Amino acid sequence: MQGFNARTQKFNQNNAYWLGFLANLAYEEPQKIETELTKLGCLEFTFFDKKETQAFICQSKTALLLSFRGTEPKKVIDWLTDLKFKQETKLEGEVHEGFYQALDYIYQEILTYIQTHGKGKTIWITGHSLGAALAVLASARLLINDQIKTQGIYTFGEPKVGNKDFSDNYDRLLGQVLFRYVNNNDIVPRVPPEAMSYYQVGQQKYFDSDGILNNEIGHLQKTWDKFKGHFEDIGNLGPDDIHDHSMIKYLNHLDNARKNEGQSEMAQFLAQAMSQLQTITLNGYQKGDINIPVLDPCQPVEQVEKSFEYKNQPFKLTINNPIITGISTFYINSKPQIKLAEKTLSFTLSFEQLALKSQEYHLDGTYKLIFKKRNLSKEGHLYLTAKKITVSFLLNLDFVEQKPIFSKQAIRCEIKKLDLDIEDSFVLDLIVPFFKSIFENAITHYFGDFITQILNHQIQDLYASQISTLTKIKTLYDMKKAQQTTNSPRILEGFNGVGELPLPLFWELPSVDVENTPHMSINDLVEQAQTGDVILFAGSYPSSQRIRRLTQSCFSHVVIVIKDPAIADGKACIWQATSSTHRGVLRNMEAKSGIQLNYLAEMIEDYRDEDGGAVVCWRKLQYQPAFTPQQIQDLIAFIKEMDGKPYTDDMDGLYIMGLMEVDNPNKADYFCAGLVAQSQMKLNILKDTFYQYQYAPRDFSDRQPSLPFVDNRSYFENEIVIDQS
Repeated sequence: MQGFNARTQKFNQNNAYWLGFLANLAYEEPQKIETELTKLGCLEFTFFDKKETQAFICQSKTALLLSFRGTEPKKVIDWLTDLKFKQETKLEGEVHEGFYQALDYIYQEILTYIQTHGKGKTIWITGHSLGAALAVLASARLLINDQIKTQGIYTFGEPKVGNKDFSDNYDRLLGQVLFRYVNNNDIVPRVPPEAMSYYQVGQQKYFDSDGILNNEIGHLQKTWDKFKGHFEDIGNLGPDDIHDHSMIKYLNHLDNARKNEGQSEMAQFLAQAMSQLQTITLNGYQKGDINIPVLDPCQPVEQVEKSFEYKNQPFKLTINNPIITGISTFYINSKPQIKLAEKTLSFTLSFEQLALKSQEYHLDGTYKLIFKKRNLSKEGHLYLTAKKITVSFLLNLDFVEQKPIFSKQAIRCEIKKLDLDIEDSFVLDLIVPFFKSIFENAITHYFGDFITQILNHQIQDLYASQISTLTKIKTLYDMKKAQQTTNSPRILEGFNGVGELPLPLFWELPSVDVENTPHMSINDLVEQAQTGDVILFAGSYPSSQRIRRLTQSCFSHVVIVIKDPAIADGKACIWQATSSTHRGVLRNMEAKSGIQLNYLAEMIEDYRDEDGGAVVCWRKLQYQPAFTPQQIQDLIAFIKEMDGKPYTDDMDGLYIMGLMEVDNPNKADYFCAGLVAQSQMKLNILKDTFYQYQYAPRDFSDRQPSLPFVDNRSYFENEIVIDQS
């Protein structure tokens, strides 16, 4: 399972996908399950099946993964109808009797397997529907009864399992490692009801009606999102509540969420900002010099009026103190899009219904406009609604003194239906645009101004957090200009040229195309790798992603292969500078960070244990001519001289300095790419055109084909993804 992190207890989207894959696989026949597990490289697997309770365990080198079979969507209605809510006292609370009994049929076999095969391995549990309930109970029973703690539990469409005591105790013991997915209108997570003393556990992950993952979602947003899901599902087989329970839908959403992790930091910022808007509309927002009032309800203007003429009879409508309600019911209708070339941000919001109220409505003139009862009360109070409203925002993005600023370029509002009824329907064409304009102005001007203000305030906070990086870029750019070197900097150009960069949050996060890149095993790599080859790492941790963004590279780390009889008895090793801790070949396998020589296979396994979401690639060096004995001796001397030295404490500074290609006054500092480059200079692979610290991992990737080789016949072959053993 590519990138599965068996050591983490934190939420991991890649782990979520693979556990979802196993939860879905549990519905297949044993032969199909066995085939798929073999493809994934599982070392061993076994099945449990008794009285319609089914599960399987598969194991890797570092983990045991337990997947319970659930309830198929076509049987959910029957299952819910037959569901009995009786509880029994178990596991520090009251739990569902039927769920507990279903687990009991196979629990002892599962426990025996874990006790026999689980030494030194982490335990992971997953399930969908009924299988999700069994996953919760199994993790609780393993810990409470048998003192075996589960590393992570990922469930999909999980029904409630127990009462408040059970829920509270479970969350205290395991709530931090249970991640409970809910897909839009899926009915199963809502049963059994709280009225019958059933409560959910763990941390919710919610897929909205567009399949977008939300960690937190407000009650009103969820209500409208569920309505939207119901509406859009018309024509599909089965009620939306059941349709959304399908594990296939969960798995598709999980796959998309995994792929979307590579989105820009700006996209992540916008998604978070939009999720906060609903709370702000209801409660207002006060921070520093920003003071935004409650926006729902709101009074955008004190008075609106307009004169008309119908059949040569003039009349005038005046509405004092108009109140608009329903603004907080908006939902995001399209993913925010940032276009750097045009310096724009666009997104679309929708409202199912807005209402206009006024207690001071006046009609003047010779024509007597008569509203129907639903629009005008006996007291003369005006009330009408607008439905199916779509608002498209287009904001400019500028930089003032390097600070990003949003401003409105265009906001377009479309109202498909206005609930307005008068005696003379021919007058409707005259007055409908007037009433629509009240809603449109409230949204485009009043609400639009506040949205722009909120986004500006939030992006300024983000800007402040990145000021140190921007300061380094500016300082190094000034150094570069002062040196007046002939080499062109390889740094990305910003909106207005080199040295005037936008915030790194606007940069996309490049990723390895794992599906379309060739693969090989670690064992084959150890056999085929030779001195001078490079291995590249696409890390998924925030620090690694920051490097990938700053350098616009798929990779955050690079090492060089060393395989020579004079070192480590000719075993395949890697030579690296790293902040991570590994066992050093030249220091009696002592585990430390810094510059070090490590066994190749062990280091890659260590790296994956630390960062399960990482992708590892190999590039084979094709070198002409062959290395001379003197070049090998020079490299070995360099390795012995540098091994054990500490890693730089200014990794970001060195990366930026390398991209700017400025002269570093402290040439003794090495980070990963610099050490690789210096080693290749010792081997006479690369010229000394650039200093070692002027290299970044991207220079050794497919994206940077202009390495200064000594011999123009030399080159690195294309990247190959290294699979887990």
